[in-house]
Amino acid sequence: MNKSTVFTLLFFTLLIGCNRVTSEHPAGIAEVDVSTAKEKRAVAHTGKPGAPVSLENQQPYYVDAPGVINLDLQLTTAKPSGMMQVDITAGEGVDLRSSQLNYEFALTEDGAYKLPLQVSIAARGRYYINLQVSILSGDERENRVITAIVQVGASTAGSNKPTLAPAAPEGETRVIELPAQETQKSVAE
Repeated sequence: MNKSTVFTLLFFTLLIGCNRVTSEHPAGIAEVDVSTAKEKRAVAHTGKPGAPVSLENQQPYYVDAPGVINLDLQLTTAKPSGMMQVDITAGEGVDLRSSQLNYEFALTEDGAYKLPLQVSIAARGRYYINLQVSILSGDERENRVITAIVQVGASTAGSNKPTLAPAAPEGETRVIELPAQETQKSVAE
């Protein structure tokens, strides 16, 4: 036999083998269990990644003047069993005065956990307290970092916004004058 005959026979053998139709699966139709696929999608987590825990306090926490501040932070979770560990760290400008900065809670059906905290802040402004939360349930460990915001004094966030000029009288065009910041360079040819 020559090479072309062998090649042709091999080609047709593979072609017939790939197109074999069985009684279980008609040609080209794959069997999919739709109920299992729907169950897998329903189990998928659609919220934020990490531990299912949130800070229930109003954000930011407003304080009138700098000094020593007592905060009662409250975390909630929907997990009914396991352990929750919380480690507290302070952002720049915040001095943590509390003796306990690491908490461990046995999770219950209630799902609410209080964190009494005392901090010292020396100046007005916005400050941040970080809570590293780990939830241990069975062999599963989920983590999340939550930030509690403390605003000391009036918020200055809106003071940098430009104020709008009054509307121009009808028929006139109002020109907005802005300071120019330009430099001139001479080009030597």
